[in-house]
Amino acid sequence: EEPGEEPAEEPGKEPGEEPGEEPGEKPVKVDVATCSKEITTPYTADTRSFGNMFNVQTKSKEITVTGMSLYTDLTKDLFYEVYTKRGSFREDDLVGLDSWQLIASGNVIGAGSGVGTPIPSNHILQSGDSDNSMTTIPKNTIQGFYVTFTTEDIKYSDTSLSEGDAVITS
Repeated sequence: EEPGEEPAEEPGKEPGEEPGEEPGEKPVKVDVATCSKEITTPYTADTRSFGNMFNVQTKSKEITVTGMSLYTDLTKDLFYEVYTKRGSFREDDLVGLDSWQLIASGNVIGAGSGVGTPIPSNHILQSGDSDNSMTTIPKNTIQGFYVTFTTEDIKYSDTSLSEGDAVITS
């Protein structure tokens, strides 16, 4: 299923500075810390996977990812990993993780159907990225993300959107 692309919001702007997402990407929420805004997708799903890949694209301001939620309908302990890389997730062969940087991992208890399961922000800060070089996305930048469980428990739904279509615009 096609991963999503979510351009970021700018501080001081109304929500949605041309955020968008590609088909199938439902389980991610990106918190924009400098303006305390969130970019969210619906927590509805009919398909399971081990993970999803998506892009975040900034416009004229940088953003810092301080938290993220994954979607699962389960309420059990799950191990997750979040990887990121500068540029689109599609710029590599997607076979290995050599060009990706692990920015968060740990265990969470699934929040269940219809709600996101948050990754604690201190898990992201403890990821070995102490200077936030990969969690802060510079202006006019595309950055790929890969979120995964070790089990096939991330949920997503197909959409009628084409890759690159905006889900949220202003």
